[in-house]
Amino acid sequence: MDSIHCYKSVDCLMKTADQQLYQAKNQRDQACIQ
Repeated sequence: MDSIHCYKSVDCLMKTADQQLYQAKNQRDQACIQ
């Protein structure tokens, strides 16, 4: 049970990090375009 909970929180962290990276990439691309 504990390891499953740990895995889920890691998965959630990875998704959050992916979203932040995606947003940062979009902001950088927009800055380059402008």
